[in-house]
Parts: sequence; structure tokens; C-alpha cells
Amino acid sequence: MKRAFVGIAQQDGLLTLLPERRDVTQFVWRRAQRTKAVCFWAVIDQSIANTILAELEAGESHNALILLQTLAVELGPVVPEENSTEIRDCNDERTLAETA
Repeated sequence: MKRAFVGIAQQDGLLTLLPERRDVTQFVWRRAQRTKAVCFWAVIDQSIANTILAELEAGESHNALILLQTLAVELGPVVPEENSTEIRDCNDERTLAETA
């Protein structure tokens, strides 16, 4: 079954991958802003997410990022609305607060 996830990635690898929820997305986005990283939104199959998480737990963040980039059905950055504290998925015109 496909699910939406959010996470943080840097050039050298994936830092985190979590199931999408409004509060989680806001936390991840704020955390990404403190580093040279990007907050992303992805749709992937749960079994693929489990494989990616296993790679992260094994310390293979680069491999986890490659798997995500290769196997995600949808993948894009999470960006703030102009002049707003709301954040939204780059593929969706609605804010994440509206989708929760």
C-alpha cells in the first residue's frame, strides 16, 4: 500500500523518513531549515519505506537516498507559503494544514 512520507535529505544521504502528518511535517521542515538540508514529501509503498528505514538504521544513508529517489512514486520538496507560517507540498495547491 502506498503512503505519504516526509523527511530530510542532504547531498550525501537521507537523514530521516517519517509518515506524513501535519505536526510531523512542520517539525521536519523546521529541523531542515537549521541545516543545509531539504525537507521533502514522497509517496512510496510501505514495503519500500521499510527497506529504506532498514538502510538508515544500518548507517547507509546514501543508499537510502538512492532507493528513495529511484522508487518513489512522487517526490518533491516541502516549501513555505509566501508570507505565511503554513507549509505545503510542492505538488499540491492546498496547504498541509488544509489536508490534515
